[in-house]
Amino acid sequence: MRKYLLLCSIALLEFCCNTKNILQGIPEVCDPSSICSFESDPNRELIRVGHQLVLNTYSAERMLQSSGEVEEIVVKEVSYVLIEKEKIQKVNYRISVCYHGLYKEFYPNGMLKRMGKYKHGCYVGKWREFDENGVLKSFRAY
Repeated sequence: MRKYLLLCSIALLEFCCNTKNILQGIPEVCDPSSICSFESDPNRELIRVGHQLVLNTYSAERMLQSSGEVEEIVVKEVSYVLIEKEKIQKVNYRISVCYHGLYKEFYPNGMLKRMGKYKHGCYVGKWREFDENGVLKSFRAY
């Protein structure tokens, strides 16, 4: 199971992040959590605003936790199954989403927690993080 999950994670990162950055040892630029599967998650809602897709995530109390622009991607999942001592490769394709554009995350009190932009699942531009009172806590440029 671990191998399967690892292979899935690698496949997801291949499609959504710049793997050159990962291979050069700059993993902080890409955010693996920027790739979302939401088919069975009632706390995620994919909506279309004009030509843009937006993924909203909610707490159990239906409070908005984050909102981010996303793009549809095709994810290739590769796994291997051992049947009668023969290793068989299984390839599965599915539609998922990857953050691409403006992203906002919120505290439970509704105040902005962090804000920035993604480009194909990687941090770009200026990212700001705020405390629970809305005061700028940190700033980082990518």
